[in-house]
Amino acid sequence: MSVFVAYTTTPAGRRALEVGAAEARLRDLPLHVASVFTHEVGESPTRARDDMETAEGLEKELDRLATSLRSDGFEVSTELLHAQFGDTSRQLLENMHRVRAELAVVGVRRRSPVGKLVLGSVSQDLLLGADCAVLAVKADSDY
Repeated sequence: MSVFVAYTTTPAGRRALEVGAAEARLRDLPLHVASVFTHEVGESPTRARDDMETAEGLEKELDRLATSLRSDGFEVSTELLHAQFGDTSRQLLENMHRVRAELAVVGVRRRSPVGKLVLGSVSQDLLLGADCAVLAVKADSDY
């Protein structure tokens, strides 16, 4: 069992990590932090190279977070998942199941009704599709 955090480099994602760490400590469970890097289908070689650099930066960010959390006494694992556009939710749900998440923590942000319609919602997919409890948190600036 573990506490799963769907991490993004946004205020909501950082808040999810903060709350997830607190929940892991409270429950005396390991913390698993996963982030998804989304690739476009059929992208150009230039875009693919830029994507690779961005993914490497995200991997370094996850490593830095893991080192910091371990120094605070957490048992933590991190994982960078790769998905094609539209496949992010499935990747996260499969990962949550694989690490046997007791609780998943996701960051959410306000969106307009049109934004919800056009962009879909990974957070909503996780809330509805997870086989564990899901805690949705907002960034401090969204209160």
